[in-house]
Amino acid sequence: MSRTDGYQLHACPHCDKVHVCLNYVSLNFMARENWSDGRSYQSLYDSRQGLHRCVGCEEFFLKSETNYVGDIPGLRSRIKKNEYEFDVEELIRRQRDDGHLFDFTWLHDLFYSMKSRWNPTRYPFKKSKKQIAKEKAAKEEAELLQVEQEVQKELAPYPWLSYAQDSDLKNIIANKGKYSDDLMRSARTLYWMYLNDDYRAQRKAKFGDKPIPPEEIPEFQATAEQADNMLALIELLKTDSYVLKTRIGELYRELGYFDQAIVWLDDGSESYQEKDAILLLARKKIRAPVRIVYAHQRH
Repeated sequence: MSRTDGYQLHACPHCDKVHVCLNYVSLNFMARENWSDGRSYQSLYDSRQGLHRCVGCEEFFLKSETNYVGDIPGLRSRIKKNEYEFDVEELIRRQRDDGHLFDFTWLHDLFYSMKSRWNPTRYPFKKSKKQIAKEKAAKEEAELLQVEQEVQKELAPYPWLSYAQDSDLKNIIANKGKYSDDLMRSARTLYWMYLNDDYRAQRKAKFGDKPIPPEEIPEFQATAEQADNMLALIELLKTDSYVLKTRIGELYRELGYFDQAIVWLDDGSESYQEKDAILLLARKKIRAPVRIVYAHQRH
C-alpha cells in the first residue's frame, strides 16, 4: 500500500493560504477496478489528477503550482530507535529455541525474590525481566502519545489540502482562460471520466461487476458535451511535454475515430496490458469505455 511519513505544507498560488497534506514516500496505484478512461475505484492512491481547491479563496490549482513552504515531521521521523539494541540473554535463548513453553526465567525470578527477602544484603532487590519489559513498554507508549500530541498541535493551524470535486469541473472549464494548460488537462481528464460515469452505472446495473466479452459490451455514443470535451482534451494532451499516446488513442476510440486511435495506440509506450486491450477494441470498432482487468484483479 502507499506509505507516508510526515506532512508537507503548500501555499495557494492565488492567496498564499497554507494547506497541509500527507508526505508520500511510496505510492501504490492498485485498485479494485480500473477503466480504460483512467477512472479507478477503491484505489490505494488516487491523486485526482493533482487538482485542488483552496480553502481560503476557493480558487483551483494544481499541487505542482503551489509554493512549497516546508514540512512537519511525522511519528517515524521523530521517534528514534536504536535498531541494534538487544538483550544478550534473550538472544541466546532464542538461538537455543528456548520458547515460551520452556522459558524458566519466571522460576529463577521467583527463587531470587524469596532469597532476597531472606537475605537482602547478599541478594539485593532487583526487578524481574517481565517487570522491566512492562515498564519499558509503558514508557514507549507514553512517549508515543506525547509525540502524537506534538504533531497534532503543529498541524492545528493549517487546513487540509482538499481536492476539486466533480461538481466543480464544469465551472473550471467554463472559465478556462483563467487557468494554465496543465490545470485544464487535469480538469478535462476528470470531466471525461465524470461524464462516462453514467455509462458505467448503466453497464453495472445490467452486468454487475463481472468482466464481459467484447461482443456483449453495451453500445456507447458520446454526447455533444462529451465529444467537445474529449476533442479539447486531445489537443491539450498533444501539446504536453510528455505525450500520453495511449490516452489519446483511447479518446479517439471513444469518439469512434478508430483509424486515428489505432495509429496512436500502435505507437504508445504506456502500460502494455492497457494499450493492448484498448487496441483490440479499436480494431473491433467498439467505442465504449471498458474495465481493464489486471492479474491481481482476476478471481
